[in-house]
Amino acid sequence: MPTSPDLKPKPKLARWMFERSISAQSAAAALGCSTQTIRNITRPFGDPRRTVPHEDLMGRIVSWTKGEIVAGDFYPDHLNGRDLAVISEARP
Repeated sequence: MPTSPDLKPKPKLARWMFERSISAQSAAAALGCSTQTIRNITRPFGDPRRTVPHEDLMGRIVSWTKGEIVAGDFYPDHLNGRDLAVISEARP
């Protein structure tokens, strides 16, 4: 019997990018940062390697997403379980 993939809540930006088929590399180019920075800010909550965007990058994210992603979306306590991106690490 197949098992379901291990799903872990991630910052809303991860889902936003996933729904638009935007790669970490494309996001990095659009936001003027490294691909590794994008990977780090979209890691699951609780991942010790996850980081929160600094103020300047946060402003660029808000602008790039036309306000769909805001600073609070990077803090799970702020969301109280709402709008968490739960995305399988495995892609078809």
